[in-house]
Amino acid sequence: MIRRRSGRPGSRVERTVWRVKSVTVSIDVPQTPEQAYDFLDVMSHHERFTDH
Repeated sequence: MIRRRSGRPGSRVERTVWRVKSVTVSIDVPQTPEQAYDFLDVMSHHERFTDH
């Protein structure tokens, strides 16, 4: 974490910069890629129900 004061004279604004490490995530799907894309194609034609 790095904290810096603004470079403007008389300014009391502090800025915090957080540095984070990258994360890689993977998942194994038991279906073939063709089956997975067919499923996504079907789902894309349904009305959205998770649009919150």
